[in-house]
Amino acid sequence: MMQHSDIYSQYSGRHISGDFFNSRAFAQVAVPLSGVDIEVWYVPRFSCSSDQPRGHREFWNRYFSALHARSVIFNTVTGAGWGIASR
Repeated sequence: MMQHSDIYSQYSGRHISGDFFNSRAFAQVAVPLSGVDIEVWYVPRFSCSSDQPRGHREFWNRYFSALHARSVIFNTVTGAGWGIASR
């Protein structure tokens, strides 16, 4: 859930900005989501930090709200199985 394209990116130290919602980038990626329920599943990395930048959830809540999604739920995958090394 990290937006990255030639016209807008949340990588490379760029902060998440409300300006995105008034930009050409938003106009290009916007699709109607009326009546759609959104579930975002975070899958933590085992070997390093998987923290999202400050404002990440708020950005996506605002994004889906602007597209008229019915609901947005954020979950995190947990469990001992995520620590098992690949064979």
